[in-house]
Amino acid sequence: MSERTRFLLIAAVLVLALAGVSGALAVKLVSDGEDLARETIVFRGDTLTIRPTPKSSALDDLPSALRERIQALPERLRDQVLRAVEEGRLARNALEDLLRQYESRNTSVRVGQVLLATDTKLTLEVLSTGEHADLVIDDRTVLRRNADVIKSSDLKRDELVLVLSMDGGKTAFSVTAFGVSPF
Repeated sequence: MSERTRFLLIAAVLVLALAGVSGALAVKLVSDGEDLARETIVFRGDTLTIRPTPKSSALDDLPSALRERIQALPERLRDQVLRAVEEGRLARNALEDLLRQYESRNTSVRVGQVLLATDTKLTLEVLSTGEHADLVIDDRTVLRRNADVIKSSDLKRDELVLVLSMDGGKTAFSVTAFGVSPF
């Protein structure tokens, strides 16, 4: 057998061996979610351990400024946005629109659940975003439940309220209590 033939034969065996290993690895990598950290392939006595490659997050592809804006969202809204981005249901331009709308939202009208009510302060959890909002209650604040005028001490924890303010959500001028918990 000539030197050249012998070389081609060895090269062909190596190519076939590499193709077999590559094919086996490809099959394992596209498997149906099995834990790849424990998977091994035995090929002619050699054992190859397959280690999972960390999946890249859709957030990793976003600029850091955009990721920071997402992290600044209230927890409930942030979780919903992250899930939608990860699942591919929220394109980047839609994400930017959503963030812009949230950041320019009208904080003068809020609907939420009472977390705390004192003579000078009302803390509520805004239903749409899950954020906690603190508002000042002063002697000009009108509090009502149905047609009755009430005091802030009459507000119950988890009670649904509509709060209006004229200073960007800092001081409540009207609190309408509905006497029910939304959940």
